[in-house]
Amino acid sequence: MVLDLGAGTGRVTRELKRRYPRALVIALDLAPGMLREARRQPALVAAFERVCADALQLPLADASVDLVFSSLMLQWCEPLGEAIAEVRRVLRPEGFFAFSLWAPDLNELRQAWSQADGYNHVNHFADMHDVGDALVRAGLNRAGIDVERLVLRYRMR
Repeated sequence: MVLDLGAGTGRVTRELKRRYPRALVIALDLAPGMLREARRQPALVAAFERVCADALQLPLADASVDLVFSSLMLQWCEPLGEAIAEVRRVLRPEGFFAFSLWAPDLNELRQAWSQADGYNHVNHFADMHDVGDALVRAGLNRAGIDVERLVLRYRMR
């Protein structure tokens, strides 16, 4: 079983189904509208299940999922540690959890907004060390965390 946690429109879910064609692949998202859009994904090659649920209360059995994938969704879960604990609960003992998050140091974006109107339009995201601590508390002791810093520069016109 493969879980795309925070699947949105199901684009990545479709790719997961292509990679694991014999697996039950589930697109899980809190937003019904996103799952309706996921239903529009081509089903001939990549049929997958859609589940509307909260990441803090996954409607899946303990130790039932082989792979949990989540891209840019967990940072919206409060508290983050509870969402990670839910992932651990549904993940098989030898399962794999891959995720990405926004980093807290979005300085360029903060600076741009401060020049525009002086208001803070940028959310505060969990520090990598806090994420690591939450993984360990949840029992995901073999976790590896990697940080990749990308800065895009644009010319002003």
